[in-house]
Amino acid sequence: MSILYKLASSLGRRDAEPNQKLAQQIIIRMDTLSVVELIENTANKIENTQADCIDVLSEIAKYKPELLVEYDAFFIQLLNNRNRNLMLGSLAILDYITRLKPHSIYKNLPKILEVADSGLLVSKEHGISILLQLISDEKYAKEAFGLFLDQFRTCAINLVVKYAEKAAGLIGDTYKAEFVKVLHQRMREVENEIKRDKIMKVIRVCEIA
Repeated sequence: MSILYKLASSLGRRDAEPNQKLAQQIIIRMDTLSVVELIENTANKIENTQADCIDVLSEIAKYKPELLVEYDAFFIQLLNNRNRNLMLGSLAILDYITRLKPHSIYKNLPKILEVADSGLLVSKEHGISILLQLISDEKYAKEAFGLFLDQFRTCAINLVVKYAEKAAGLIGDTYKAEFVKVLHQRMREVENEIKRDKIMKVIRVCEIA
């Protein structure tokens, strides 16, 4: 039996709860057939159905990326879709499966980061998250670190602390001196003393390690 009737739009709902419940049901059952149905219906003629399907898929990927990892090429291709819901939903899914398919993600970084930079704040955060995951893998660390620094040098001031704290434990010793240098540069732009203290804490952690 089709699961499409459980989607939020099929139930006349505008909130995310029905899609979240459906995702949890699929995860509990490890329901690969429903995953396939959702993927197929990202091409549904009804846009609301498309949006709900990618919403459920991203929710599945967030908590059980193993269910979607074999479809990495599909979601990479979906980054080219004109429908922004599908494009940005795919970006989120790729973030969640990065640790399971790092080589596939690495090969497609230019397109992934292009989409991340063209979206809203949450999209940029998915892009940063992907880079940080790749930094922790020696095979991709050098390029991923360079790309991360490019993003970190120009990200909004209110995100400097958040990204610095996330990166601190992932950046290898080879790159910590350069990271600390950029941290000092960004700290000059931060006026809030609490945030400055947090950045100094990250700097000390990097210098001690």
